[in-house]
Amino acid sequence: MQEVQGYEIITDEKTGKKLAFKMELNTTKTPLLSTEYRILKTLQGNVGFTNVYYFTSIGEDKIMIMDLLGQNLETLMKNNIAHCLSLKSVLMCAIQMVSK
Repeated sequence: MQEVQGYEIITDEKTGKKLAFKMELNTTKTPLLSTEYRILKTLQGNVGFTNVYYFTSIGEDKIMIMDLLGQNLETLMKNNIAHCLSLKSVLMCAIQMVSK
């Protein structure tokens, strides 16, 4: 498993597809994974939203397995020397927002 900000990258043994594995410990001050799961399940199947394959509780901890997405906007900004989004990124976001 490769750990990335907020999730780990795992590989489905049957398909070889890379997936995101998210875990939220019961000690988390502001638990959000259950809410994220409910929202993603509601939006699943719509253009631009990820598929969630598995969600469960193990004891009081929660895990979710979903499609691996690209970098989030915060990471894109941090990786840019000027700490802002490129014109291409802004336009891609605008197109997605208008088309929804």
